[in-house]
Amino acid sequence: MRHVLAVLTLSLLVRAQTPEQKTTRYLDSIRNQPSPLLAFLHEMPKGGDLHNHLDGALYAEDIIDWAASDNLCIERTTSRLLAPPCDSCEHYTPKPAIRCAYDDHILYNQIIDAWSMRNWRAGEESGHDHFFATFDKFSRAADNHVP
Repeated sequence: MRHVLAVLTLSLLVRAQTPEQKTTRYLDSIRNQPSPLLAFLHEMPKGGDLHNHLDGALYAEDIIDWAASDNLCIERTTSRLLAPPCDSCEHYTPKPAIRCAYDDHILYNQIIDAWSMRNWRAGEESGHDHFFATFDKFSRAADNHVP
């Protein structure tokens, strides 16, 4: 009876794991076995082609600094960088210099949220769409600097 109860409990614990936990456990079990590991990676989306977009790995705060050093402007409604000339730093001008964000916490936070995954919430757009839309917003600064 005790054995049956132990097996039942163990079975319930295994089923209670999330898919991520099960995958992690399996990956850990084959980590040093090249053939099963290769097969496992080929079954992943993109065939295990895990990669990193360097511009997407940067901190938005650093890109703001680059844009300020390049005297770029920010389109307030889209958070997209634009070439000068810029509007003044008065609140709610449509095209202020991005350096204005240093003294305008609302604008600064808006830019960080638009250029990163910070405060992203599912619903309006997918995480994928939000992430990849960031590149067009800040690429003008990233193109002139080496991460």
